[in-house]
Amino acid sequence: MEQRNSNLLPRSARGFTSHSYWDTFFTKRKEGFEWYGAYQELAPLLHKYISSKDKLLIVGCGNSELSRDLYHAGLKNQLNVDISTTVINQMKIAYPHLEFRQDDVTNLHCVVSYPHPHSE
Repeated sequence: MEQRNSNLLPRSARGFTSHSYWDTFFTKRKEGFEWYGAYQELAPLLHKYISSKDKLLIVGCGNSELSRDLYHAGLKNQLNVDISTTVINQMKIAYPHLEFRQDDVTNLHCVVSYPHPHSE
């Protein structure tokens, strides 16, 4: 791991559950961070199981470009959720055509009221 990124890691695994940890992480690291890999690497697997008719819930979206890439591939009905207010605000500015909500998915507030603007 790069030295600059190791400074962003929490002191314990519990830190990953903290709103403030993620707000600090995304304040310091503004460039996109791909946790699982780039869309080009994931696309063959993803498109085996999802289609443009599906509703996608992207949990812990962070500042990944995956949502944008899925949208451009025709998967427009998506809800992107992250615990960090900081990153949600950044992503709303970067991708105003996508739906982003700040929420803690362990409480599922975000899913209860999900009529998405792109829903048919």
